[in-house]
Amino acid sequence: MELTNILAGWYDKKYQLVIGNIIKGFTITKKLGEGRFGKVYLAEKNNKKIIIKQLKHEAIFKQSHKIKFEVSTLKDIAYLKDKRFPRYLGKFKLPHIRGYILEYKTGKTMEHIIFRDKMKFSRAEIYNFALQILDMVDILHAHNIVHKDIRIPNLILENDELYLIDFGLARYIDNKKYKTDLDFWYLGDFMIHLFYTNYDKSPLIDKPWYKQLDLTPKELILLKRLMRVNKEKYPPFKNTKDIRNIIKKLIKSI
Repeated sequence: MELTNILAGWYDKKYQLVIGNIIKGFTITKKLGEGRFGKVYLAEKNNKKIIIKQLKHEAIFKQSHKIKFEVSTLKDIAYLKDKRFPRYLGKFKLPHIRGYILEYKTGKTMEHIIFRDKMKFSRAEIYNFALQILDMVDILHAHNIVHKDIRIPNLILENDELYLIDFGLARYIDNKKYKTDLDFWYLGDFMIHLFYTNYDKSPLIDKPWYKQLDLTPKELILLKRLMRVNKEKYPPFKNTKDIRNIIKKLIKSI
């Protein structure tokens, strides 16, 4: 196992894409980030942009089944032809390098907007975004897919519309290990991040979010149910319909 890790690390350092490399006629112009399974690049041709994901050798050697899950999920999503999800455009293979290509989504991640742009969000905006996420979750769950990673780095905002990216942790629902309520927890986490944009004090490490944020009793119950806090008192949600109904009532109360 140790030798495999060493070899994988050596391969990843020696064989990696660099700015100027050409993949399927597209020139790599920028490295966007790096995750557990791969490195992500922006590539361009004639003002058209795509995403290139180079798979890490360690992932290929040790996590090939998870990579297959991700590619399979992306292919399934491509059939939906829904603009809110990135389309899978194919795979590529070079000497010692392999990966796949995705549609590029314009806009900024919610992480960038919150922490770099320091944007604040109103309750109306928070609820609107929550409903958008529920719409996307409904589509995925209807096709037996749980995303498992609906975090602010994986949500892109463009013209007040959210797009969901990075399906590296997505799995097919089996109602045992991978359940739909995993995505409900992430919805709660997303909403809490947005509520904190209006929190003027420094977050206290020794106090949980529900003792810091200025929330109404109904908002507090909604978020505790989403986040599975005190499950005996606040039963977790089992479907998106109930979540959506509560959010719509909260919108009317603004």
